[in-house]
Amino acid sequence: MIEERLFLILAYLVVTTLLLCFYFYSEFSRLTKNLTVLLVTLSYFYTWFSVEGLLGWPSQEEMPSQFRVLWIDVNEPDKGESEDGEIFFWVKELNKADQPFGKPRAYSIKWSEENAKKAEEAITKMEDGEILNGNISRNILTGDQEKSDGTVNEKEGTSSADEGEPTFQFKEVSPPVLPTKSPLN
Repeated sequence: MIEERLFLILAYLVVTTLLLCFYFYSEFSRLTKNLTVLLVTLSYFYTWFSVEGLLGWPSQEEMPSQFRVLWIDVNEPDKGESEDGEIFFWVKELNKADQPFGKPRAYSIKWSEENAKKAEEAITKMEDGEILNGNISRNILTGDQEKSDGTVNEKEGTSSADEGEPTFQFKEVSPPVLPTKSPLN
């Protein structure tokens, strides 16, 4: 980790040296030189803060619709500190054969009571040695699920307050079936 930061700082120093050479020894107008310095300076800040996304923080991208759950961490809201709760997932995306592929990825979603309960149940199952796959839905309701007064049929959807929030379903995956071993001769 330190090596990458050191490399980034050295790269900044090299670019700064080249920028100074450009500024003092080129025959471009002062406006062009000043705009170049401003542009490079802004790029320093942009790259420095965008590196945070590469350091293992949860992705801001949308979670895959089907995934293998590797671990879940539930952080409840703290009203005293005015902090919203979050649920962190570490998952691998599933292919069409429901097999995980690719590298694990961390995601976070806003805390909700329903998702927190499901996540806690999933954690308990994983601690018991179960392998879990999950899928996500956004609870977007169609017009026929809504009643005339704006509420929702309980058996067909969720409440209108939860509309668009992700919900999860977790299912246990049976252990892989291994071929029988033949005895050694």
